[in-house]
Amino acid sequence: MTRHTLDELHFDLADELTLVGVIRLRTDKGDGFTPNLVVTRDRLRPEEALSTYVDRQLIELAKKLRRFVIRTRTTGTVGGVSSFEISCTWQGSQGPIDQLLTVVPRAPPAVLTFTATAPKNQSEAAFRSFRAILATLSFDGSAASADDAPAT
Repeated sequence: MTRHTLDELHFDLADELTLVGVIRLRTDKGDGFTPNLVVTRDRLRPEEALSTYVDRQLIELAKKLRRFVIRTRTTGTVGGVSSFEISCTWQGSQGPIDQLLTVVPRAPPAVLTFTATAPKNQSEAAFRSFRAILATLSFDGSAASADDAPAT
């Protein structure tokens, strides 16, 4: 595994994954749609709680994705910061898709979302690799206050 640093974020990348850009990682298996991990930064609306932000994102996904179903929604810790993890599935153009979203508050109003996406038949192995990446995360700077973090 190779250590990478992107702005305030540090993580170890497994050898079977390729750093495609600053915020998107994918496996190098196959020609079609392959498992990938995208890291995005967003801003909470004024006075918005992180749980409300997560709800809003899920509503948007449900509107845009065919046969969207939330499987689980749990809380956890990533890089020492409280987080939400959402497992969902939907129907893509090439078949069933599994998705794992991990939402981490940063100094308000920032939020980071780690979105792992894989064809259903590859998701178990892909999500194991992506969870291994999340386990190596560390953050620089201020994390969100306890009021902004999800309740556990």
